[in-house]
Amino acid sequence: MKVMLSYSHQPNGATAPDEESEMVRMDANLFRLVATVQGRDFTRYNLNGVHIEPAANGGCIMVATDGHRMLVAHDPEGECVEPVIVKLPRFSFAQCKHPKMMGARRELMVDADARSATITEITKVKDQEDNRETILTAYDVLIDGVYPDWRGVVPSGSYSGTPGSFTGFNPAYLKEWSFIGTELAKTRGAVPGIAIQQTAEHAPTLIRWTGVEEIFGIQMPMRIDVRAALPPFMDQPAEKVAA
Repeated sequence: MKVMLSYSHQPNGATAPDEESEMVRMDANLFRLVATVQGRDFTRYNLNGVHIEPAANGGCIMVATDGHRMLVAHDPEGECVEPVIVKLPRFSFAQCKHPKMMGARRELMVDADARSATITEITKVKDQEDNRETILTAYDVLIDGVYPDWRGVVPSGSYSGTPGSFTGFNPAYLKEWSFIGTELAKTRGAVPGIAIQQTAEHAPTLIRWTGVEEIFGIQMPMRIDVRAALPPFMDQPAEKVAA
């Protein structure tokens, strides 16, 4: 993928953004978090970016999956008319983070016609229009292809579990869910707890963060060889200690 950093220069074949270009806008930091689970398999190239689509209740929905886990986020302030799949260069993710200063945020704008993406920092100025500063522009960021029906794996309902049954998870994935919670805390002030809900044995598991409504995860369980609630040594009577 060809990537260029620019504030004004356009690569051959690209056109400067204008009011008639098809624009997609979203919270840059939310895009960054969703992108942490995008695929990396060249044989399933359509999963190697973040799928963005219009939300029925306004704004846009961002989805990414590598086939083992999935993140879905809603940006109520986002804009999207037609679905696109966006893959930013990895080094640009650091520029997607919201600044630490109060009243500042970063927005990601995708120009579908120019196949470019621009990260802009927006700072509120008292009694004035918001100040906008271009941080980074990358080109050739769109993935051509059809994204799979991600809603088909989202669980519904509740499941209390079968007595004696276990659900296994890749520990590396659990660590990444914790990372998402830590990153969310940077804009909330406290680390949200992780809630895990299984709707059926060996079915996709819903991952939520307490008090967080704009993003959720899906984890595919793995089969594990555990046949008892406690390991065998706990079945042995406690050793008596001489008085």
